[in-house]
Amino acid sequence: MKRSIILASLALVAAACAPKTLTGEEIIETIFDKADALGMSIISETAVSGGGLFEEGADLDSLIARQDAWMRLYHARYGAHESFAGWYYGNEINPVDTLDIPKSNFWRGLWGASSATARKLDPDDLTTISPFFILDVDAWRGFRYFTPEEYRVWWAESLKEGDIDVLMVQDSGAEHQAFFTIEQRRPMLEAFAEACREAGTEFWINVETGQVRAADWEDAVAQERERRRVWEFTPIDFLAQKLDLAAEYATGTINWGYYPLMTPTDGPAVSLKDIDGQKAIDLSTRKENYQAYKAYYEALPKEPAPGRKIRPAIGGTIWWLPTDIDSIPRKEAAAALAEELECLHAVGIDRIILGGLPHYFGK
Repeated sequence: MKRSIILASLALVAAACAPKTLTGEEIIETIFDKADALGMSIISETAVSGGGLFEEGADLDSLIARQDAWMRLYHARYGAHESFAGWYYGNEINPVDTLDIPKSNFWRGLWGASSATARKLDPDDLTTISPFFILDVDAWRGFRYFTPEEYRVWWAESLKEGDIDVLMVQDSGAEHQAFFTIEQRRPMLEAFAEACREAGTEFWINVETGQVRAADWEDAVAQERERRRVWEFTPIDFLAQKLDLAAEYATGTINWGYYPLMTPTDGPAVSLKDIDGQKAIDLSTRKENYQAYKAYYEALPKEPAPGRKIRPAIGGTIWWLPTDIDSIPRKEAAAALAEELECLHAVGIDRIILGGLPHYFGK
């Protein structure tokens, strides 16, 4: 009897002393554990992210050293998980002129060194990147327009020198405009596909389910300047066209836009609810959006259509973790993280690009 009382008391003390929230490492571990159980895969964003590092004068050798150290620590902690699938270089850079040798060497040097670290840790882990293109031919936003051929040339060489396994081009460009047609996108996708063929890189397409509703370029620029862009879920009929276009060229798909425009969950916020810092976004239809895609997905044929490489479906999504998950009570946070993965898995989204990790690991 005394022994039972002592054990019960110790259990109560242990429970009282246990952290009331998940630590950063536990948050990531919870995601990997659930992904393991569901047969999903996780591609983790590396520590050195951002597209303006060259312009900011960042020291390349210091970045490479920081990236290498972080990747080694992270892999030692999570690399044994079945769902661990590789690395995502979160460097969404503006297009680079093929004659800009210093900038080209900077990015190729960073990616090449990062990939060398990845190969040492596990040669089977993927190295990935998700660049954008610009469809603003008349430079309404102030950026020079690059032709599809310029993208092909620069990325073919960059993929080789960066030793990148998978390129996942964003299908809506940097501007995300709803008025971009399928045929406006096609030449850019063809150019990136050709760059991948030349480099021996696998070609996936980031089929976005978020877009900006604007009347024309003048309206689009005004919305962006005033931080009032009208973000909306891509209507399912047009999304089907975009997915069919992706199936024509790519061997895989990922997505941006599930977060925050499609997630159906009601629990604590374990995903970002803003887009590029803009918080005034209508998220009232996100459950309807999820159900619309779920109905579309469940009606798809089991095999790709003739002339298509894959089924026209979303295979993965980008999930940037907000910085306050470690303030949510631990049981609620763990349940919310698990629910997110279950909802993704239910509609065939089994590949996660997991971002925002340096906030929770290796600080």
